[in-house]
Amino acid sequence: MILLVAMTGCAGPEALFPAEVDGWTPAAPEEAYAAATLHQYIDGAAEVYLALGVVGARAVRYARDGQPEIIADVFDMGTGAGAYGAFHHDVRSGRPAGIGAESDQDGGALAFWKGRHFVSVIAVGEGPGVPEAVAALGRRIAAALPDGGGPPAIAARLPEPGLDRSRVHLVTNHALLNRHFFVADGDLFGFGPGVLGIVAAYRADGPDAGGGDDDDAEPYRLLLVSYPDPAGGEAAAAALSRFRAAFLAEAGADGALRLENGRWTAARAIGPLLAVALDAPSRETAVAALDAVQARAR
Repeated sequence: MILLVAMTGCAGPEALFPAEVDGWTPAAPEEAYAAATLHQYIDGAAEVYLALGVVGARAVRYARDGQPEIIADVFDMGTGAGAYGAFHHDVRSGRPAGIGAESDQDGGALAFWKGRHFVSVIAVGEGPGVPEAVAALGRRIAAALPDGGGPPAIAARLPEPGLDRSRVHLVTNHALLNRHFFVADGDLFGFGPGVLGIVAAYRADGPDAGGGDDDDAEPYRLLLVSYPDPAGGEAAAAALSRFRAAFLAEAGADGALRLENGRWTAARAIGPLLAVALDAPSRETAVAALDAVQARAR
């Protein structure tokens, strides 16, 4: 059974989902789901949206004779940070479509976020004019969504040099972190209310560095975890102590250590922020990443 819900801060159904786009029209009435029933629609992926604070979702299937269906999903993520996190959960390998705050389109698959909403528009197949129709539908939906809400503050703490923007992921618990980069079975970082993390891929030689078979060319990860005041500094220091005990007990004064895989990891508490360089190609790269985070904090 579908549970219909009203999504706060969202336009009405007539305005949000247009009655026709490039010959595609709704094939069935709109479906809507509350957070508690989202698994009925996206079983297996609902936990990600729940971890990021989803409030509800609305969906419409569009059809046109002789063409594939187009499915439009609008997720109310509750906050701009949640919408940012939902968009960045996947690796973004398409091209920006100029829709919403950030967008990504690869053929007949479009994703974007705007305000507190994350939107996915996907064609179930290929055909002439399909990518154009997907983009047009996305633009219509974006125009109906309210503004407001921006990326989480922690995103601005990521250093720019070497950042791979297609692999930036917001995390709210250790299970979500391990989806993007496995660190440990247990929660070493003390995730909980108000604790927010972000993990991003970096190239040691800059964003345009090539790949190849050389291990040094493989991206490393930078993890930032922010702890809320008034005891944010104490929480960051405690998390650093747990992480060091688990992985960096023999680290030098700079906090860096070469692990069994031959790559380098380093960690540092910077006020209420914990910064961890994971699998860097050299000691210098790992320490420089932490120095860059500390410089941005200033």
